[in-house]
Formats: sequence, structure tokens, C-alpha cells
Amino acid sequence: MVVKYLGGDVPRVHRMGGTDWARATAKVKRAVRDMAGELVRLYTVRMSVPGRAFGPDLPWQRELEDAFPHEETPDQLRVIEEVKLDMERPFPMDRLLCG
Repeated sequence: MVVKYLGGDVPRVHRMGGTDWARATAKVKRAVRDMAGELVRLYTVRMSVPGRAFGPDLPWQRELEDAFPHEETPDQLRVIEEVKLDMERPFPMDRLLCG
């Protein structure tokens, strides 16, 4: 189900240069630094864990793709090739496809 995003609380507005502004920006900087540290740790672990590298396409896979009843767009063909190349690498794939 799709619903409209209503957001959280109404944000507070601070005068730039005031103490509330300084406190809010310091809090955001700490949060960003913490998040960056977590991302570095996460990706360090992900890159140290061996993934499963798949081999190139087999004949049955090409046969299945050829049976697809629709014509892919140039962008779809490019992304399909990129994903297949990612899957042949021996580390976890990190990719988001939309559309």
C-alpha cells in the first residue's frame, strides 16, 4: 500500500549564529560523523567477507533471456550487463535498481 509521507515533528527554526543554532549544528555534525564511522565499519566488513562469484552466462540462461517477450531499452541492456559483471566478482554486490 502506498501512503502519503506526513513527516515527523515540525522543525524548529533557529537564528543563525545564536546559541541554539550552534547547539543544533554541533549535534548534526556529531550525528553525521557517527553515521560516516558506521558506514566505514560496515563497508570494511562487507569487503573483507568473500562473496560468491558467478560464472558467465550458460546457454540455458541466454535461451531464457531470448524468450523475453519485450524489447529492453538501451538503459536496461546496460544495467543488465553491469549487474552480470558485478555478479562475476568475488565480493558482495552493492547496487540499487529503480524503475
